[in-house]
Amino acid sequence: DAALRDASEPLVRASVVAKGCTIFIALCESSHAPPYSVENRCARVSLQLRQAGPVASSLVELVAPMTWVNKAGPAPRGGVAPPASAPFCLLVRVHRPHAPANSRGGWREYPLADIKELPSLELPGGRKLYVAVRQHGSTRALVVAEDPPLRRPRRGHGMRAWLDKTFS
Repeated sequence: DAALRDASEPLVRASVVAKGCTIFIALCESSHAPPYSVENRCARVSLQLRQAGPVASSLVELVAPMTWVNKAGPAPRGGVAPPASAPFCLLVRVHRPHAPANSRGGWREYPLADIKELPSLELPGGRKLYVAVRQHGSTRALVVAEDPPLRRPRRGHGMRAWLDKTFS
């Protein structure tokens, strides 16, 4: 059965370094600069997420509307870390309060390898939730929102181009 985890738990980052015959393990709290986060910018829709890929997890996290959760990278299974070429992926779906937590339907996989727009999540009634990967400092964020992201103006079409034409 999939268990729900409290999103307020702190993140701990571990570093393992071998020097000769000695192994050093450093643990530090990394909630302020996590490697990944999931931002739910929806006003009325909760999300469920779990880790996908070579180290898939059955642990399901609930992300309430207008909140976010910090995520650590893939945890090693059996002490063996996944290859660096394997992107960190999350399975995300819209939370249905009356559906059992371990129901299988509706999951969509989102890799956090590239900063780009991703396929939308479908809501009942044909509405969409827009999904994109963004970079915030050292944190890569999976952003889910009810409105499409704002497009950056192309070069030559912004305020600077208008000022250049107006005052030259």
